[in-house]
Amino acid sequence: MKITILSKILFLKFLFSILLFGDAPFEKYHVTYSPELRHTLKETTGILTISSGVKGGREIETYYKNDKDFKLRETLNVIKETTPVSNFGWQPILSDSLVTNYRYPVTAEDGDYLEIVYDAKKGSKTWVNTKELEKNFYLTIIMIDSIPTPLDFWVDIFYFTNSGKRKLYEQPNRNSNFRIISKSKKYNLLKIIEQKEEFVKLGIVHFNYETDEDGIEPIGWVRTKNDEGMLMFWIKLVDFY
Repeated sequence: MKITILSKILFLKFLFSILLFGDAPFEKYHVTYSPELRHTLKETTGILTISSGVKGGREIETYYKNDKDFKLRETLNVIKETTPVSNFGWQPILSDSLVTNYRYPVTAEDGDYLEIVYDAKKGSKTWVNTKELEKNFYLTIIMIDSIPTPLDFWVDIFYFTNSGKRKLYEQPNRNSNFRIISKSKKYNLLKIIEQKEEFVKLGIVHFNYETDEDGIEPIGWVRTKNDEGMLMFWIKLVDFY
């Protein structure tokens, strides 16, 4: 009887969330564009995404770096004790034990270890061991200077700007002709299709529901970082909001 009642309650909460927020998951940013975030983005060399999935990970072990050795620091609960730049999942989360995709800036790497900003609001850093993380999480590691192309993820090129505008170059060269594009639904579904040094070539993805195949329309090149060395894009999954 208790199990039946609990199941009904959970179902009603799930139904209520669908009515309020729709039935599609979306990417959520956890930090605003601020001076603190600007400092973090200047140091960012990569993006680490962790997802528990069926592995059921909830906590991560963190480390100090002492010369070339790493020593255990503390265990952090991903949801309660970290603040990623963004995460992807069902909103609202029905259970506070659920870990969806959490994305953290990477600021250094040393073998199997990555230094990440685990609290993007405070700029707090720690080291994590990727081999250890893989036991309980699925990982995606994208380093800015060697992006795998074409990139499976969508990219947001507007969030880290004050104006919501970006220069779109005809060629991967600062002296190339460019045009200014503004944030709009037209540029919601962008993917990186090529990289040349500090530039990445972008394409708009067009869905063909009849053939179940996607078409990519190349639109030009953007710089990965600005003149101050600040990262100017972030990876995400589909966001129709």
